[in-house]
Amino acid sequence: MIDFRETVEWLKEDGFCDAAAIGFGEKTAVTALFPYRLERPTAVSAAASYIDPFALRNNYREMAARLKTAAVKIRKAAGLNKSEVRIFVNSSLPEKAAAAFAGIGFCGKSTLLISPLYGVNTLIGGILISLPAADGLSRFDGAPPSSAARCGACRRCIDACPVGAIGENGVDRSRCLQSLASRSGAVPAELLPHWDILYGCSRCRDACPYSRFNLGGVAHHRGEIDESETIGEWLQTAAESEEAFCARFKGTALAMSWIDKRALLRNAVILSRRLGIFNEETKRVCRQYKNEFSQLLSVDIPPLLR
Repeated sequence: MIDFRETVEWLKEDGFCDAAAIGFGEKTAVTALFPYRLERPTAVSAAASYIDPFALRNNYREMAARLKTAAVKIRKAAGLNKSEVRIFVNSSLPEKAAAAFAGIGFCGKSTLLISPLYGVNTLIGGILISLPAADGLSRFDGAPPSSAARCGACRRCIDACPVGAIGENGVDRSRCLQSLASRSGAVPAELLPHWDILYGCSRCRDACPYSRFNLGGVAHHRGEIDESETIGEWLQTAAESEEAFCARFKGTALAMSWIDKRALLRNAVILSRRLGIFNEETKRVCRQYKNEFSQLLSVDIPPLLR
């Protein structure tokens, strides 16, 4: 029988800042938090300057690789086969709720998982093991513990959201910049003055009081976005070939299936207009994709000053 405390230590030794095991049905889930680096470039023309730090490197794939290493150790220690020890990263499992049950975080008003010890800039992953939970472990029952008492009267994430997407009862995904940035379609006109991203928005995380506990993040270069790439190069590639535009994200976090590449292109057009740069490249894209982006040439968009 494996000692799940040892499993937790293996993960901590390999870059995870916190981990804990819970009963999950007839199995045991070891849920872990993976801190990511927060640095990003500041060049006005660089595409990477407008991508949230969690997506500047393929932290999901890096986390998966480290989880697989721990899974091999678990299989050997417990005498299990590969199908009995499975990792989960950005999966269909209720990962936030599992982390809350495990006691390594709670869901704040922004719906993000907050670690009281390690801040808000972590990703969730874990290992599902076909062994019953040890005595004394919490058991997942489908609904995370209430977080209202943990946030209390704090409204910093609510007040920090420029588009009013966060309320006392959760997040309105139809207004959330992070959510909209990965879906194609028209951006509501009232949101355009606040649109300053290619992918990802960190305002609510940055405003959270627990952000003072953020770690430096795990150093790696897997799937790194080239800091020398400009918004203009994205637009130029897209105007030449949509296939080439999609191909430039291969291996990066932006290649994830739930991120619509047309949304990334639309975001680049909006940013180019707001910054007043790469005007010729923007016009070429709008001619190429006239049914989707032509209106973005005529709509009034306030300049973005940086």
